[in-house]
Amino acid sequence: MNQRVLTVVCIFTIAVGAVGSARAIVVPFDIVPDVPVTPAGVIPGGTLIGSPFTYYNIQFDVNGGGADINIRTARASEPGGPGVDQVVSDGLNSASIVKKGSTDSYLNTPFALGDLIGDGLDEFARAPDQFNVINDGGFQMYNPGDNFLGFKLPNGNYGYIHVNYDPTGSVYTFTRGAYETSGAAIAAGVIPEPASIALLLFASICSLGIRRSVRTRSASACYCR
Repeated sequence: MNQRVLTVVCIFTIAVGAVGSARAIVVPFDIVPDVPVTPAGVIPGGTLIGSPFTYYNIQFDVNGGGADINIRTARASEPGGPGVDQVVSDGLNSASIVKKGSTDSYLNTPFALGDLIGDGLDEFARAPDQFNVINDGGFQMYNPGDNFLGFKLPNGNYGYIHVNYDPTGSVYTFTRGAYETSGAAIAAGVIPEPASIALLLFASICSLGIRRSVRTRSASACYCR
């Protein structure tokens, strides 16, 4: 491929990728330090609520617009309470918890690595600002290891929080997450965006190829003189 054709192909590909990236970007975020949560336990860095049913909570501001997700622990300490030790996820400020499965269950079924969140298939978005129970007296749907708590932001963008579940002691550790900026589905656990990596790699190859072509032509011109 001569230099002119290579240049045109590279510019076109990078331009198309740039337009796509402008439309849709996966934005990762870290939870620092990681937050381990146990049913009815003390949440490190959390707030003591003082309610007879809620002991601690901690809130996550996903995209800088205010708290979107609340994680809380609960225990019935008075008659009429839920009767079990819990870990609960709440949508805040019009955000929603998205669970796997097509029914509006109060129990949260997490997504697995690679599952699409926001495609409308085998998922249910709870009403904004509503709760979804992660652990309900030992009854929970999380598998040991990696799990992904889905959410939908008020602007319609989907995302997830990675939750590592250790059945020894029922510890749920919230570590990181990501959200998508165009309202399209996001693959649980997939960051950074593979298309962006491929685009950057292709751009590097193009740049290297063009530089080599230019150097070769320059060397030939000097030799001819």
